[in-house]
Amino acid sequence: MLLGLFMLSAILIKTSLLGLGWISIGIGIAGYLFCRYYRLNLAARLVQKFKRLFITGAILHLLLYLGLIVKLFLIDSIEDIPAFFISHLVFHHALCALIAAALTFMAVGVYLTQQKLKQAQLSPPLQLN
Repeated sequence: MLLGLFMLSAILIKTSLLGLGWISIGIGIAGYLFCRYYRLNLAARLVQKFKRLFITGAILHLLLYLGLIVKLFLIDSIEDIPAFFISHLVFHHALCALIAAALTFMAVGVYLTQQKLKQAQLSPPLQLN
């Protein structure tokens, strides 16, 4: 199950990096709902971090599209439309890359938490004499 969640988070990061916002929103919401409603045999801390990763990806992409809609309403004349398209391409893909970077750091944090939990299970408890 852990490998599947890491693969889903890698797919979310990849679609974010490619600028596929609506697909990233769908994957983020699906991953969040999966973590929330499916009975996972993982530590609660890991599930919480995965839920935060998925919902962060979805919300950041939704905010990016909200900014695009606001910018669309700022068009005054027909001459502003080409500038809108060019700025959208540059702005949208740059911010999608930043979202992917943030999600990558969050995924690394989930992996490090998993390693700490695994190490804590393997190490014997300290005995005081």
